[in-house]
Amino acid sequence: MSESHELPRREFLRGIGIGAITGGASLVGQNALAATLCGPASAVDAGEGRMTELLTDASCSLQVMAEWVAAVRYEDLPERVIQKAKIQVLNILAAMHAGYKYERGRAVIDHVVELGGRGQSTIIPSGQQTSPNDAVFANATMSICYDFDDYLFLGHTSHSAVTVPLALGEALHLSFRDILLAQVIANEVAGRLGGAILFGKTNGQLWTSIHCLGAACAAAKLLGLSRPQIEHAIGLALYQPPFALFPGFLAPDSKLTTAATPTVMGLVAAQLARRGLTGSTQIITHRQGFLPIFACLPIPFLLTGWGRAWVTDTLAFKIYPGDAYIDTAVDAIMQILAQYEQRHGTRVIPPESFQSIEIDANLLTMETDVLAREYTDWEQLQPINVNFTLRINLAIAFLAGRLTVDELSEDWLNNHRAALRALVDKMILRHSTLETINLFQTVGQTINLGQVFGQFRLTELLRGLQCMREFYRQEGASADDGQTDELEKWILEQAKTGAGSLGFDLGDYDLDRLRIPFGTRMKVTLTGGETYSATVRLPLGAPGRESLAEISLRVEEKFRREAAALLTTQQIEEVIATVRELETVKDVGRLIRAAVAAGN
Repeated sequence: MSESHELPRREFLRGIGIGAITGGASLVGQNALAATLCGPASAVDAGEGRMTELLTDASCSLQVMAEWVAAVRYEDLPERVIQKAKIQVLNILAAMHAGYKYERGRAVIDHVVELGGRGQSTIIPSGQQTSPNDAVFANATMSICYDFDDYLFLGHTSHSAVTVPLALGEALHLSFRDILLAQVIANEVAGRLGGAILFGKTNGQLWTSIHCLGAACAAAKLLGLSRPQIEHAIGLALYQPPFALFPGFLAPDSKLTTAATPTVMGLVAAQLARRGLTGSTQIITHRQGFLPIFACLPIPFLLTGWGRAWVTDTLAFKIYPGDAYIDTAVDAIMQILAQYEQRHGTRVIPPESFQSIEIDANLLTMETDVLAREYTDWEQLQPINVNFTLRINLAIAFLAGRLTVDELSEDWLNNHRAALRALVDKMILRHSTLETINLFQTVGQTINLGQVFGQFRLTELLRGLQCMREFYRQEGASADDGQTDELEKWILEQAKTGAGSLGFDLGDYDLDRLRIPFGTRMKVTLTGGETYSATVRLPLGAPGRESLAEISLRVEEKFRREAAALLTTQQIEEVIATVRELETVKDVGRLIRAAVAAGN
């Protein structure tokens, strides 16, 4: 199943030096790339300082962002964006209910309750009332326990985008139109900030600092701050931005606070700005500010297109608990189990029947599995150290015929440890250059990647990629046989076509068309010689795979399943019915009262 042109994964990763979706060049050698793009080496060093121009471009400034936050109205939101935001609310309520099943997650709620804060904001789903800040901390923790959230281009914004408007809106007795507007604002600012640090040393959920910005802007809108106050709220929020570290995320319970801590920081920043405190209004793009510190190659021009491009359009909703990059692989398993059922009348393949399980996956899925593998503790399996390990999740799905929160309980995992390990040992995991190329090409159908690359001087591009290579470096040397693989050639062509491009505005692109395929191809061979195969590129719950109505039904079913342990059937259906008409709901408490445990 592997392609003949495929490089070994480690060599490829070290060559490309990238852990994110849209960029970078796979370098066989810097001089070779320089010659390809610009000719003689003397031309390569010319024109240093393009980054300074990008960072000081007024169109990318904090002031323009704050002006949009202050001016945007609910009536400015496209109907499709409102519908996506409504699904996002229900999805995070489902994630909170799932998180409550995790003992250490409930320990955070116990801690918040012991603080004794008073207020009119509700901890979901347990139902205690406390201050907005404490409720946000608890709710953001619940929403991340099983990594059962949603994501957009680029970031996992909902932990702050939903929790802050719900808690603050409840305390201020605001309508759901106000809530949805603040939620979309948080998605838009945080998603763009994630994109601006795309060429960096963290990825995905570890872009924790985006919650500082999203929470600050959502709270500022709900509190009615003026444009200057919003500028200061952003300056305060990003003054001491957190930088999450892999060892604290991939195994221990510290992962539970990933979004909670920065979200509260952002909320406090807006509250302080309301009282007159000031922050740097150059904090994002200053030469010593957020972008130059957090990104190897800052992309400030993604902080554009306000009110014309909608990052919320790109929301994708997880159907399975765990990292988003495993979703297509689990989808492939579900197809294979359906094929097996057609032949044998049962979806359960006896574990001893497996001879081999071959998985050809894209770069991001591969890299996630590599990072997580170091932190896997077979002697004490738990959700946090399993969520990001591709092979263990696939083994769970094959054994159980599904992948839900129930299979991620510590009892289930450790009771099935031997069977899981036996299945993992039969898995052959390979990087598929074909699927990684498809990812780049598909994103490039909506966003002109050549124009993205073309904004930088070559020396700056090379320096940024070198920074990333050093951070993500794998053991072993990179082979240099003087040739590039298919992906390298494609990226070089993109860089050549965009060389010298000036000016990039995200508003020129219709993000409703954006598709991000995490392609996986799987082949299962049984001991009797039977084979089953499936290829999945777009996961269930993602734009382009299903209609918005179909995604909504999937999220409703997800909520029914996760809330069943605490809510009555009547409550569950009331929550779903309320979400369907959120834009007409005047009392935020109506939804929250239905979403908390009966009797609270």
